[in-house]
Amino acid sequence: MSKKKATKKKATKKKATKKKAVKEAVPCVSTVPIHCPRCGCSDRSRKTGTIRRTLSGSTSDGFDYTEVAWSYVTCLGCEKNYRIIEYLAPASRDCGLKSDQ
Repeated sequence: MSKKKATKKKATKKKATKKKAVKEAVPCVSTVPIHCPRCGCSDRSRKTGTIRRTLSGSTSDGFDYTEVAWSYVTCLGCEKNYRIIEYLAPASRDCGLKSDQ
C-alpha cells in the first residue's frame, strides 16, 4: 500500500479592509425649497440619493458657495417626494455666516 504524502496548507493572507473616509462638516449656505411645495410642511425624512458637484458662485443673498448638493426627501405631512438643492460654503472661509447659527 502506498501512503499519501502529507501536504502543507498554504498560509492565506487576510485581505486588508478599507477604512471609510470621514467627511468634514461643510456649512450650508442655503437650501431650496425649505418647505414642501404641495402642503407647506417643513417636516421631512432623511436625505436619499445625494449628488454633489463642485460648482462655485454666489446666492441671491450674496453668500459664496463652492459645492451644490441635490438630494431627495419625502414630506412627512403629505408623503410627496421632492428634490432639495443645498448650496455649500467653502470649508476654509466663513462666507459671512454667523457663528451662532
